[in-house]
Amino acid sequence: ALLEIGEPAVGPLIAALHDEGVRWKAAGVLVKLGTVALEPLQKAVRETTDSNIRQGGEWAVKKIQELAARMKERPAFTGRSVPKG
Repeated sequence: ALLEIGEPAVGPLIAALHDEGVRWKAAGVLVKLGTVALEPLQKAVRETTDSNIRQGGEWAVKKIQELAARMKERPAFTGRSVPKG
């Protein structure tokens, strides 16, 4: 459901990084949201004094950046179907 909400879910998910019980789930959802979460996450990590937010946020930022880099390396989808063999 949070993925369907998209960008409006980013702020509450960043706040959820504070809670040790849900930190890694929130970080995982932020990664799934992708680049839309990147700038707010980087800002939160930079400005927070909360080690929980920093830990989960840094992990999520790294994963989002890795995924974005991999997507750039991928060849573009041409829409052609794969031949049966």
